[in-house]
Formats: sequence, structure tokens, C-alpha cells
Amino acid sequence: MLVTWLLACGSAEPVAPEAPATHAAILKAADAHDGVEDHVVSECGGCSLAMKGDPAHSVEVDGYALHFCSASCKDAFEADVEGGMKRIGNAATR
Repeated sequence: MLVTWLLACGSAEPVAPEAPATHAAILKAADAHDGVEDHVVSECGGCSLAMKGDPAHSVEVDGYALHFCSASCKDAFEADVEGGMKRIGNAATR
């Protein structure tokens, strides 16, 4: 049993998993996606930044105004912020 314990105590450092992009980095990229950096994501995050958003369907996240094309896109984002941020991040970095 001592041999097993000694073998299990190797000197290998655990490798930290790669950190996901932070909300701040995602929002910065999404803000720049429309060509204007003004803390307004004017393209709909629910539609992967493929449609123009409407200020009437807006959500504030970390100092950025996110404009969605419809109430349903806004509601879907608010119901799953992490999923919405991931979708926005994927679209903004293409």
C-alpha cells in the first residue's frame, strides 16, 4: 500500500483548465462588432449579432447596453445569461 501511495504522489502539477472568456472581453468584442465602440451592443445577441437590435428591447450588462431585436430575444437572454453571453462571444469573434 505504501508503494501505491508513493507512486500516486508524483511531482506533476495539475493543469488548470483554460479560462472562458470573461463577460467584459465578450462585451468589448461585441461592442466593436458594429464598428463603433460606445458601450452599446447594437446588434441582437439573440440572433448572434446578425440582426439590428432595438433600444426598446435593451438589457444592461456590466456597463454595456445590449439591444435585442425583439422582446423574445431579450427574454431568452435574461432567462439564460451565460448561454446568451457564449452565443454573443462566438459571434463577435468570428
